[in-house]
Amino acid sequence: MNKKGTIYKIRKMWNVFSDNIEIFFGRILILLMVVLLVLLGFTIILRYIFNISISWSNEFLRFTFIYIVFIGTAISNKQESHAKIEFIYNKSPKNLKHIFTIVNFTVMIFISLIFIILGINQVIARWHTYAPVMTFLPMGFVYLSIVICGCMTLIFVILKILNKDY
Repeated sequence: MNKKGTIYKIRKMWNVFSDNIEIFFGRILILLMVVLLVLLGFTIILRYIFNISISWSNEFLRFTFIYIVFIGTAISNKQESHAKIEFIYNKSPKNLKHIFTIVNFTVMIFISLIFIILGINQVIARWHTYAPVMTFLPMGFVYLSIVICGCMTLIFVILKILNKDY
């Protein structure tokens, strides 16, 4: 098999893998947002109409929001829908654009690795510490969202590097 055929197969495999990750976590993101909205609405109705408070709802909503933010961050990176400044990039010559792209990929890989390494450290350190109200939930599970975001972002950046034509 020639070199171009192998590179094409690797790119195609990464694209399929990346798309499946995006679809899977996109569905989880939608589910989390629906759960957040329904529980938040239910909690508000109970609190202000019936004067009943659910003790675990605020904590659950906070943890759900944390997962929404980190998963959404990774997905927005893949879709390149995050906030960015394009004015300087668009006005730059091709050589400088290439340098900006390399710096961007390097920074994103570095940040992803920091999320993964420090996130794993926090997951391990907090796994035997439990949430104050939801005492069955290890706090390490909450910190796992950082690791998931780092892994997803790293995969998406690697995909962008493989699909770039230099």
